[in-house]
Formats: sequence, C-alpha cells, structure tokens
Amino acid sequence: MKITWLGQAGFLFEADGKTIVIDPYLSDNVKNFEPENARRVPVDEQFLNLQPDIIMVTHNHLDHLDKETLKYYLTPDSEALVFCPNGGYQELRKTYPNTKCNYILFKA
Repeated sequence: MKITWLGQAGFLFEADGKTIVIDPYLSDNVKNFEPENARRVPVDEQFLNLQPDIIMVTHNHLDHLDKETLKYYLTPDSEALVFCPNGGYQELRKTYPNTKCNYILFKA
C-alpha cells in the first residue's frame, strides 16, 4: 500500500489499483474566511486529476469538506463511494447531484 500526505489532514491511499482519499484539501478556501489560516504547504496539483474510488470526509470544516477540491472528484462520470457525516452528506448531495456516486452517511 502506498500512502501519500496531501497536506493538512488529507491522505491518499493506493493499493491493488484502488484509490482512497481522506479529507482532500487542495485549495486555499479557508483563507477566504480566515486569512490567518492560509495554506502553509503548497498544493501538488497532480492530485486534482485523481479519480478516487472512495472519498471520505471526516467532518464539515472547510479544510476537510473542501468543495473547491471535491468538484474535481465529484464529476458526472464519477462513481466513487463518498463517506461523510450528516451535514456533509446533505451538502455534497445538494452541490453535486449529477454524479453516479454512492453517498454513504456515517455518524461522526
């Protein structure tokens, strides 16, 4: 298994041809609301081209549920399993209704 740190709390796991991303924060969206919390580690934009099999959002903070990053993953062709807690579950289903993704709600 290959494990890659994406920055912040984000990780990419790759094994047996499958990819899992957890809390992918590849924008600097937080800076728009809290300038003192701007990114400290540059983004490697190659990770925006992933087609994850599984996406996990652990909670609804902007640097965990980052719609600016997720728009690259939750496209109309995406068939990922998307695990997220209630607020995120509702938000992502509303924001990205035209995917083939299977959204799975979990209790945080």
